[in-house]
Amino acid sequence: MEYILGLLSGVVFFAVMGAFLFIGYKMGQKKHTAQPVDEEEQRKMQQFDKYFKDIFSYDVDKALQRKKVTDE
Repeated sequence: MEYILGLLSGVVFFAVMGAFLFIGYKMGQKKHTAQPVDEEEQRKMQQFDKYFKDIFSYDVDKALQRKKVTDE
């Protein structure tokens, strides 16, 4: 009895795994269409890119300058 139960469990396990692999393969085969980007979204992306480059640009000369300390 244990032999039949173990064999049936193995068959069910591999059948379920095969079904998941098949479903995943079919989902990966779908063609994705590129949606056009509107003008506002493109402007926001360019502005974000500009701000990002401004923040993360590293200027060695500016970094090595001494900061002025004020006595207040």
